[in-house]
Amino acid sequence: MNKFEKKLLNSRIAVLSKDKHMQDYSLSFQLCPFYHAQTLIDSSISFEGLPLPSYNLKDLSGVKLIFDQDECDQFNGCFTINSIHNPVEL
Repeated sequence: MNKFEKKLLNSRIAVLSKDKHMQDYSLSFQLCPFYHAQTLIDSSISFEGLPLPSYNLKDLSGVKLIFDQDECDQFNGCFTINSIHNPVEL
């Protein structure tokens, strides 16, 4: 398998959402399509279980969030390529 180059990942839109029954948020980055191993890939990177102080983006603008290691371990980041789920660290 060809080595995957991180520079191929460019987001075109980010979506912040909250399950009305949960207190945590999900953040998904829809990626610009790119070629990997002669295949056009259209994918996203998603994180679930983010404890954010607000649902409103205007409240989060310019805010620096610092999470401890236990919180980071619960985020469940995922990048899908060729139908394979790959864990992602935030």
